Amino acid sequence: MAKIVIKDLEVQTIIGIYPHERKKKQKVFITISYSYDSEKAQKSDNIADTVDYDILKQKILTHVSSSKYFLIERLASMILEIVMQNKTINEATIIVTKPKALKEAQSVSIELHAQRPL
Repeated sequence: MAKIVIKDLEVQTIIGIYPHERKKKQKVFITISYSYDSEKAQKSDNIADTVDYDILKQKILTHVSSSKYFLIERLASMILEIVMQNKTINEATIIVTKPKALKEAQSVSIELHAQRPL
C-alpha cells in the first residue's frame, strides 16, 4: 500500500457567501492524500500501473477553477468525489484551505475523508 500526498495545490475560484466573494475569484489551497496498491507500479516502473497524479491534479484544477460554490464543505466534497472516481484509490483525504476567510485568522480549512468498503 502506498500513500501519495499533493500538498497545497493552489487554485483561484469563486467561493463564499458574501456578495464581495461572489464577484472575484480568490485563492484556495487543496491538499490531497490518497492510498492505493502500488505493488505493480513498484515492479514495472510504468505510469500505466499507478495513479497518475498529474491527471488527477488537472481534473481537480479544471473543476475548481470553474466552480462557484458558496461553502468550502461543498467544494471539498466535490474534490473528494473526483479523487474517488479512480477505482484503484482505496481511501482519500482532502483538505481545502481558504486563506483570510476570517480577519483574525490566517486561514480556515475543512478536511474530508472517504474509504472504500473492505
